[in-house]
Amino acid sequence: MTSPLPGHFSQILGDAAEDDFYSLALHLGYRVVRERNPVPGIDFVAEFDGERPNLQLQRPIFSPDGITAFSVKRGDFGNDDIAILKDYIDDAHKSNDPTLNKIRGGVIVTSSLKSEGTLNDLATQQLFCWDVRRMMLYSSKARLAAEWSDLGLVTEMPMHRKLVGSYMLVPYELCHGVLKTKVSVFVDNHDLVLQGDHMNTALNEIYKNGLKPMIRSMSAKEIETTIVVHSAGPIQRRVVLQACDDFAKGDQHAGVTFLVSGFEFQSYSAAPWTAFLRFPFI
Repeated sequence: MTSPLPGHFSQILGDAAEDDFYSLALHLGYRVVRERNPVPGIDFVAEFDGERPNLQLQRPIFSPDGITAFSVKRGDFGNDDIAILKDYIDDAHKSNDPTLNKIRGGVIVTSSLKSEGTLNDLATQQLFCWDVRRMMLYSSKARLAAEWSDLGLVTEMPMHRKLVGSYMLVPYELCHGVLKTKVSVFVDNHDLVLQGDHMNTALNEIYKNGLKPMIRSMSAKEIETTIVVHSAGPIQRRVVLQACDDFAKGDQHAGVTFLVSGFEFQSYSAAPWTAFLRFPFI
């Protein structure tokens, strides 16, 4: 039988989990204002600003607005952990400290996969659980944002409210009047099964609000783009791919060519680790 981990080793692992999350929070556009706040005992207190060199990011939709209390768990968590975080947030709200007083909600971070019912129940209490699916979804977004910022200005824009998500785009090469771009869609709704009609709505929005305005602003005759879709919920791949193919071959996006070979899809709902098998996200 395996003996329990020594206390010191457990502390090292816990500290490492917090350090890794600190890095992710910064790459997502958060500004950490308190770390390991002693009273109340909050791991991180952070506020979203979204501005980084060559980056204009949106706040993760599945999170509280304003200053946020983050509790980082290396493994799973239970009802006691939830109660403690709620008490910490209540104490902070009542505090005379002008920073802590602004906290209205929290995020509990875990490497476990939680049920949709648990996520929704916590969200009604202004406690948002970033389980392993969202940690990988947001890590993919953070990595792409960092890599793409070396190519040009990366802009993240909100998507249609029914889809609950955003898309990130970057123009990276203008050659003979053709502007090449990359687009990544992030559907941040674990309750949505992404279907063909959803994808058609997203593509129309990306064209009208994201790509079409670039034709004039960047003096391009034509835009070529690739689309990668990341979803917190399941994806019905056959109908989504068919919708992409139909849209790409249609005539409702004058001036923009959607490269059929450039469509990729990744769901983080059931087996988030498949993100490492399907494609490299670049």
